[in-house]
Amino acid sequence: MSQKDELFEDSQVEAPEALPETESSHEEELQNLHAEIAIKDKAIEEFKKKLSDYETKIVEVRDYVKRMEQEMAAIRERSKRDLDRNVHLKAIEFLRPFLSLVDNFDRSLETIHEDSPFVAGMKLIKKELDEILKNAGLKRISTLEKKFDPQLHEAIASESVEASRDGLITKELRSGFVLGETVVRVAQVMVGSA
Repeated sequence: MSQKDELFEDSQVEAPEALPETESSHEEELQNLHAEIAIKDKAIEEFKKKLSDYETKIVEVRDYVKRMEQEMAAIRERSKRDLDRNVHLKAIEFLRPFLSLVDNFDRSLETIHEDSPFVAGMKLIKKELDEILKNAGLKRISTLEKKFDPQLHEAIASESVEASRDGLITKELRSGFVLGETVVRVAQVMVGSA
């Protein structure tokens, strides 16, 4: 045996004998355990209630966020629609003054019956102006031999025609124009009446 083992062998102390437990100490301990369990059960119930409250709040917040996302999408859509409408109206406002220029070119070219470099130049300018307006989305309203439509045409006069042409446009006095689905200016026309 080593010196170390000898030292420990001499110093070993015997464990004290277990104290005899009484029945009242068991009951006391049991009551203490029941009290601790009751406290912990109450804490668990409070935790469950708080958890339920938080889950309800989470559902409410999710619903709120969903409503806000829908509202934002509606606002974006409405803003885009309003912007498109405003751009469309500004385009009409911008193009409207050019219509009198088109009218003047039309009247000028109707009265000239000669072929000269000047007239050829006027026709080229007129063609270029028509192309610019067409590229901007402006279209002439079709009139001749079409049925009169008060949304597109303004009847300035009427002329006697055979019964088969009653209500048809016989002459265009001033061109009408549309931009997309919007009438920029109605066409002034003569309408046949039987």
